[in-house]
Order: sequence, then C-alpha cells, then structure tokens
Amino acid sequence: MPHAFLTVKNITARQVVLKLKRPVIAKIATITEWPLILIDLLTEEGIVGRSYLEPYLTKSMRYLVPALDDLSAMLKAGVSRQSSFLKWHGNHFTSSVTKVCR
Repeated sequence: MPHAFLTVKNITARQVVLKLKRPVIAKIATITEWPLILIDLLTEEGIVGRSYLEPYLTKSMRYLVPALDDLSAMLKAGVSRQSSFLKWHGNHFTSSVTKVCR
C-alpha cells in the first residue's frame, strides 16, 4: 500500500530549560539544568507530530531553534522535502527533524 504524502503547514519550536532536582554529576561537569527543544509539526491534513531535541548545552538552543524556524519557512515556501533534506543527509540534527516530518 503506498504511503500518503503529508504537507507541512508549520513547525513550532519552543525552548525549555528544566531544573533538575538531582544534578547529574560526571567527571567533566555537574549538570543542574537540562535543555529541551519541544517541536510541534502541523500538517495541512490536520495531523500533528510532536518530538523533542536534547541539545545538552543551553547555549546551543539559540542556534537550533532558528534552524528549525528556517526549515519551517523553506517548507512553507514550497521547497521540496527531498531536495532540502538531501543536502543535510547524515546530519544528526536533521535526521531528528525528518523523523518528526514523516
């Protein structure tokens, strides 16, 4: 049975920093906060996908969220999913986002 294609309407990314009740203590650092990027993907067909990224470093969210916003803008502008993602093939960040888009 062939798969139906979905049309991405919007991708929303929200930054959240969780304060840990018990810090993660490692040899290299003590982690007291855990950053998350919550991702909502809305399709024209009414299907909503939800996912998250855990970037480990809070500062990295200021780069990842705009990248997701750019991806959303490209998809809204009609850039084909395959051509956009083939350019980034193998990138861990993009493979996480493509899992949401499927």
